[in-house]
Amino acid sequence: MKRLSEPPRNETRSVCDIMTTELDNYIGSFLLFIRKADGSEYKPDILSSYHRGIGRFLKEIHIYTPKT
Repeated sequence: MKRLSEPPRNETRSVCDIMTTELDNYIGSFLLFIRKADGSEYKPDILSSYHRGIGRFLKEIHIYTPKT
């Protein structure tokens, strides 16, 4: 399994074909490494919005089930 410090660069599988634990790592890696076009970091509230948007998408395609 890849560590968060090693984001996937050439993932070609459909999101539906990735195990949820691996997908969690990919999403975490994305949120840690994403930068603006000028190289600066996003504010935490923007990253939170991205995270919620990804969660909504995964729920819509029945990939993610929130922990209760």
